[in-house]
Amino acid sequence: MVKIRIAAEVFFLDRTSGRSLQLQIRETVIASILSGQAMSGVLMPSSRKLAAHLGVARMTVSLAYQELVVQGYLETQSRSGSRVAQSDAIPI
Repeated sequence: MVKIRIAAEVFFLDRTSGRSLQLQIRETVIASILSGQAMSGVLMPSSRKLAAHLGVARMTVSLAYQELVVQGYLETQSRSGSRVAQSDAIPI
């Protein structure tokens, strides 16, 4: 089975916006899911890789991902990373 992963390079931050970095990460992920760009089951970039790409602490990305899991947009599996939740579980 081929695992499809979203490239970290599709994410960006606007450091002049006044919004927190975690919030911007969450908003970007939610927008990509709701627009259909990120399909159910697709793996998110690892927190380490995304943090390095964005120039933020890994904890910033980890906390954003954790909140998205709580909100139902992402799901996690032990040692498999985070993936987009099944479409019937995603809040609209």
